[in-house]
Amino acid sequence: MKSTIFNSFCYIGNVSLKVNIALLMDHGIDPISIPTKTFSAHMGYEGFVIQNEIYVDRLISSVEKIMPEVDMVQIGYVDESDVFDRIKKYLGNVKYKKLIVDPIHGDDGKYYSGASKTQLEYYRELIKDADLITPNLTEAMHLANYDKPFEKIDKEDVIKIANKLRSIGPKAVIIKSYVENGKIMSYFEDEFSSGFAESPVVNCKFVGTGDAFATLASILCIRDELNIENIQKLQTTMYSSLYAQSVGKKLMDVETGNLRV
Repeated sequence: MKSTIFNSFCYIGNVSLKVNIALLMDHGIDPISIPTKTFSAHMGYEGFVIQNEIYVDRLISSVEKIMPEVDMVQIGYVDESDVFDRIKKYLGNVKYKKLIVDPIHGDDGKYYSGASKTQLEYYRELIKDADLITPNLTEAMHLANYDKPFEKIDKEDVIKIANKLRSIGPKAVIIKSYVENGKIMSYFEDEFSSGFAESPVVNCKFVGTGDAFATLASILCIRDELNIENIQKLQTTMYSSLYAQSVGKKLMDVETGNLRV
């Protein structure tokens, strides 16, 4: 299997393309990785520097010729109109079986530093034809234009938000990894089933966990194994890996070896 990934690349921090590539390779999927933007460090660091991928059209044109068919296309961080337009063109030029969109732009009720509301329009367009989208709760609220304070969102709100997102077009929605009543919750919904997955809270914060969750969910999607039971397995696996890191047993931000569904 082959997967094309459009996402940012960070020199410092195990996030975005680094996580996508490692997990896909660990699961036997060949990643075709295309950076949408380059960061000196992920957005949790002060003083990071951003560089746009100014030759994106030339690079993607070459990729299309070399690899005109892939099993899956994954789209992550996109915030430039020329990159967005070129990705849309790519989707029309190549053959693919599944489209997964991770609309990366914020968390904890806020936009990431450097992210903008313009990105929402790009993502709303991209998710129309997606087989799966994997926003966190903040991103889901923004995409659905759900007007309620972030800290007051409950399960009923999450279900309504997922319903609104599915009405835009995606076949399946996972609202991933938010905290409620002392637990980490994720909500899955497609036309066949829906439900919540949960795990204990790990009292540490690790970068790259959202990228890992989205990538592993995309692997379930391409294998046609996307259901609430497997999302719960994924949630439990993420918890186990993060807990191991929190007590000093692992060194990487995201441990790939144990993140198996």
